[in-house]
Amino acid sequence: MVGTTTTVLDLGVVGGQNGNFASVTIAVSPIQVQQLRAGLWSAVITSVNNPAGEIRGGFVRQSSRSDFDGDGNSDFALFRPATGTWYSQNGAGIYIENFGTPSDRVVSGDYDGDGRTDAAVYRGVNGQGVWEIKRSSDAGITSANFGLESDVAVRGDFDGDGRLDLAVYRPSEGVWYIQKSNNSGYLIRQFGISTDKPMPADMDGDGKDDLVVFRANQGTWYWLRSSDGQFAGLNWGQAGDVAVNGDFDGDGKGDVTVYRPSTGIWYTLRSSDGQFRATYFGLPNDVPVAGNYDGDAKTDIAVFRPSDGHWYVLRSTDFTVQAIQFGTNGDVPAIVQ
Repeated sequence: MVGTTTTVLDLGVVGGQNGNFASVTIAVSPIQVQQLRAGLWSAVITSVNNPAGEIRGGFVRQSSRSDFDGDGNSDFALFRPATGTWYSQNGAGIYIENFGTPSDRVVSGDYDGDGRTDAAVYRGVNGQGVWEIKRSSDAGITSANFGLESDVAVRGDFDGDGRLDLAVYRPSEGVWYIQKSNNSGYLIRQFGISTDKPMPADMDGDGKDDLVVFRANQGTWYWLRSSDGQFAGLNWGQAGDVAVNGDFDGDGKGDVTVYRPSTGIWYTLRSSDGQFRATYFGLPNDVPVAGNYDGDAKTDIAVFRPSDGHWYVLRSTDFTVQAIQFGTNGDVPAIVQ
C-alpha cells in the first residue's frame, strides 16, 4: 500500500542552475510536529528535467542533552549523584526518574532518535566503561560496554543521523573511539593530547559533530572538520577558562566560546560573521549551562549557581533574564559537557 504524500510548503523556483531560498517560518499542527520528530518529513528538490524530484533528503534533529519533553527547548534538568535521581522541569511539568549511582558520569542525550533526551550515565566497572541509557521511546534500558573506566565519555552525533553515538576520548593516547549509531562501523582517530578537554560540535554546519578539543593551559581550540577532513585551530581563551558548547548566532555551526569564572564574562566568536561578543553574566563559582531555553534556535547564555540551586538564563530572544530555583548544591546539570 502506497502512503499519501502531502506538501507542507512549496518554496517556489530559484536560479537557473543554482540559487538560495529565503528563510521562512511556517505554522505546523501538533500532528505535524510528531511527524517531524519521527523523521517523516523530507525536502525534495526538482528540476526542469526531473520535475518528480532530483534529490530528496530527510530532516533530522540534532540531539539535545536536556530536552526531555521533545519540544525543542532545553529543560532545567539535573542529576543528583547522592540519590541517583534525575529531575527536569519543562512545559510538561516536573519529571523525576531514579536511574544511576553516585559515581556515574552524566551523558544524557537522544540515543533512540525520538526527539527526546534520554537519561544516560557512564560508569566504570572493573576497569571497563559501561553505558546505561534509559530510552524515552519505550522506557527500556540499553546497556553497552564501550571504552575504559579512565576514558572521558563524550556526547556527539558524528554520523549525522540525529542520534548520539557511543563515544569516548582516551587522554592517555589522545585517541577518539566512536561507535556510529547508523551501524556504519567505528571511527578511531588520534586527535588531541592528554590534557585536552574533548568538546565535540558541528563546526562546519554539515549536520555532523566534529572532533574538537580545548587545550585549557593555552586557551587554544583545535578541530577536525567532518565535511572535508581539514584541520583548524584558534587561540580563544586563557588558562582557567571553561570551554562551552553552543550555537549562539543560530547559523547551524558551533561558536567558539569560553566562560571566565574569575570575572564572570563570556567570550563568544560568532561563526556567522567572525565578530566576537563579551558578556558579563555569572559569578566565580557558577557552572555554565548554555542552551536553547527560549526556542529561537540560538544558544542562550546561562549559569547554574550551586550555592543556592538557581538557574539564570539570558534569553537571546529579548535579552531579559530568567531566574528559577531548581536543584541543590551537588547536583550535576544534564546539559554540562
